[in-house]
Amino acid sequence: MEENKKKKSLMTQGQLIMRVLVGGYLDYLAYDLFKERATSSINPIVLWIVIIFFTIAGTYFLGMALILYYRGEYKGGKKDPEMEGSEVKDTVYDGESIETDGSEEIIKTEEIREEITEEVTEEIMEEITEEVTEEVGEESGK
Repeated sequence: MEENKKKKSLMTQGQLIMRVLVGGYLDYLAYDLFKERATSSINPIVLWIVIIFFTIAGTYFLGMALILYYRGEYKGGKKDPEMEGSEVKDTVYDGESIETDGSEEIIKTEEIREEITEEVTEEIMEEITEEVTEEVGEESGK
């Protein structure tokens, strides 16, 4: 039972995004009520209480969600206990078997992406050059 209390339930990224949206909306409502306070028919004391409550609640939701996201305290984040110590083993890269902690894998993926982009760019440039050369040849032959 104590282990369950010690384990901190982490939110998903979707839940954090929802908290950011809710916090932003509450802050927007507080701002909108603040702008319209002069023309409102609501009791000014009640209006100020609602504005202050919405501002505090919205800022709390927004701020805590951003802090948790920044710290990586969400499922799949840096501080997820299920992700700690997980390693990608025997990943094949250019025919070689490597061991990595994940960060190297990202670097290698970016290198592969750059290589593919360069190859595709070269192929496209060759095709365009051939097409232009053919068109120029056809126009000069007319």
